[in-house]
Parts: sequence; C-alpha cells; structure tokens
Amino acid sequence: MKGKRVEQLVALGVLLLIFGVAAWDAVDFRGQARTFPLTIGLAMAALVVLEALLFWTRRNRPKAAVEKAAGEQGGAVPGPDEAPRPAEQSTQIGLSQQFMRILPYLLWLLGLYGAIYLLGMVVACGLFAGLFLWRVGNLPWYTSLAAGVGTVLFLMFLGEVMNLRWPDSQFDLLAAFGIEL
Repeated sequence: MKGKRVEQLVALGVLLLIFGVAAWDAVDFRGQARTFPLTIGLAMAALVVLEALLFWTRRNRPKAAVEKAAGEQGGAVPGPDEAPRPAEQSTQIGLSQQFMRILPYLLWLLGLYGAIYLLGMVVACGLFAGLFLWRVGNLPWYTSLAAGVGTVLFLMFLGEVMNLRWPDSQFDLLAAFGIEL
C-alpha cells in the first residue's frame, strides 16, 4: 500500500513540474501568445496542488474515522490479529488485466492522432468527440453530433480569438468547403 502512495505522489510531482515549467516558459511569450499556455499551466498546476492536498488529507485520516465509516456501512474492520475475511481480501488485478482494461481507450487516442494527421486538428477533434460520446458514452446520435459540431466551432473560435494555427492535415476538409482558419 505504501508503494502506491509514493507512486501517486511522484506522479503528482511530475505533473506539477510539467505544468509549472509550461507556465514559467509562457511568461516570456509576447502579447496574446502567452494567454493560452499561461492560463492552462497555472490552472493545471493549481489542480495538481489541490489533488495533492486531498490525497494527503485522505491518507492522514484518523483510524477511528475509518473504522466509524466502515461500521456505518455495515462492515466490520478486522483487528490487527484477525485475518481478513475472504470477501474483504485484496481485489488487485494483474498488470495484463489492467492493460486490457485500458486498451480500448488507447486505441481511441491512437485513432485521434491518426485522424489529426489525415484530417487536421479541428475536424479530427470534432469527429473524435462525436464518435466517442456516441459509442463509449452511449449518448443519442443527435447529442453526439451536436457535441462534435460544438467542438469544431469552439476550436475555430479559439483559433480566431487567440490567433492559433492548428496542425495541418494531409486532406484538408475545411479548405475543401472554403473555410479558412
């Protein structure tokens, strides 16, 4: 159990370092170019710090509070000399089972990157949002379609307001319809 705590704290530290460096580098950017990376870097660094604080408070909860919560839920907490009952034994799964559990989502991300290469950032993100919400989120097709179109419109709006150039594609569908970004 202690190893997982250390791993989580290390991961939070790495994330804080990444977002902190991004925000620090963005300070030197000119004008509007600093707005987006500085905002994202600072907001995400704040969220990482908040998660670390929540993790620390959950970790340091008094044992009496944990036992009280377990008693309220109808479960008995085994004493130090008691062996856990079979139903209370660890439910950890192996690494291969964990990988198989996340494999579909990794394939979705690979599909997103492939679509960005072929179709461009704006179209690929809209397509990804719509299809992901429809297939994985089990939303109705019209809600998923609206989310995909909304994603495209939002990215086009961000591109105009922040003067961003999105990654180009091999087949530029927006240019085919006469839309310039």
